[in-house]
Amino acid sequence: MFSAEAWGSASNTAINWRAKVNATYALPGDATQGVWMKPQDGTLFTGVSHNFYLSNVSAGLYMVNMEWNVYNAGTGHAVRRTLIVVALPE
Repeated sequence: MFSAEAWGSASNTAINWRAKVNATYALPGDATQGVWMKPQDGTLFTGVSHNFYLSNVSAGLYMVNMEWNVYNAGTGHAVRRTLIVVALPE
C-alpha cells in the first residue's frame, strides 16, 4: 500500500502515479498509465492511499519504486509518503 499527501501549484494540476517492482509495473497501472494521486478536479490538496499488487513473484529481494508524473499546468508535490509491502505465501 502506498499513501501520500499531494498538492499542485494550480487547481488544474493533476498527478498520476504507478508502482514498479524491479523492472515490472505493478497493477493497477502499466508503462503508460497509473492511478490518479491528485485528479484534475479543482482542489489544490489531497490525501490518497492505494493498494497495488504483482502476482507470481518468487521469494527474494526486490526494489520497489513509486513513479509519478505531473499533467497540465503547475508543479506537483507528494509528501508524507508511506510504503507498506506485504508478501503472502504461495
